[in-house]
Amino acid sequence: MVPALTLAALSALAILAAWTLMLSGFGRSESPAPRTGAAGTGESRPAGAARQDDAATGEPAAPGAMDMAEFKRLVQAGEWRRVLPSLLLIGGMLGVMFFGAIALLFVLEQKVTGVLMLLVPIGAAAKLAWDFRNA
Repeated sequence: MVPALTLAALSALAILAAWTLMLSGFGRSESPAPRTGAAGTGESRPAGAARQDDAATGEPAAPGAMDMAEFKRLVQAGEWRRVLPSLLLIGGMLGVMFFGAIALLFVLEQKVTGVLMLLVPIGAAAKLAWDFRNA
């Protein structure tokens, strides 16, 4: 069952690619001119501002963070550059879980554990599909 291990490794590479793209700012919307923060902090937020969503710009504090409604809107609009890091991350995580469970089931012959672990990515994919449909 070498293909299962290979696909699990490729899924891990997809996670690494998504992480790299998110940290580099790939697909992030252009934000307005930076505001000056407290002296010496290196932050672009006003002094005393909390690390939460910026109400004026709607830009989330974490890079690449978005809710399912925004994700669905971007997918339906065809803005693939903005959703690519999230899609790579979701696909990579589901792939590692799914192909890791397949490898555990067939390569290591851990039947009960493999079947139980196989239910996790199937349930996660079903939950994502449900949330996407209802967003």
